[in-house]
Amino acid sequence: MKVNFFIGSSLIGMYAKCGDLVSSRKVFDKMTKKNLVTWNSMITGYAQSGLSHEAISIFNIMKEEGVKANNITLSGVLSACASLGALDIGKSVDEYALKNGLQKDIYVATALIDMYDKCRNVDHAFQVFENMPFKNIVTWNAMISAFAFNGRAKEAILLFNRMSVFT
Repeated sequence: MKVNFFIGSSLIGMYAKCGDLVSSRKVFDKMTKKNLVTWNSMITGYAQSGLSHEAISIFNIMKEEGVKANNITLSGVLSACASLGALDIGKSVDEYALKNGLQKDIYVATALIDMYDKCRNVDHAFQVFENMPFKNIVTWNAMISAFAFNGRAKEAILLFNRMSVFT
């Protein structure tokens, strides 16, 4: 049975938001035509539901099918990597972001900071932070938290003081 593209996309998003990833995946698999929104709905749905392996798997299938990721895609996949502590996969997503001009996107960069933090690679998180052309309060807080949660209180305080100058 074929599923209409617009109805299918809406159903995938609805099921994912309701936490019914089984139904969401059934609709997804029945769709003959998928777009980036459809892929992103599955990836973020899985990531937000704690099904990180599935989120990464869908991302890999998406790439194999030649669909180019955007900032929403990468944020979802990086969230999955952070949940798993999957540093190697996270690094490959970081390389993909760099290659495709998304590494300095504020959402991707913030997700990279979080992923490197959760994978205990705070120095790399700080490198991403420092290379960002623009930062928002979420980005600053992510980096301050990364320092604090990794036992680097002095650096967290210094960055907090620096934030008050920039915001």
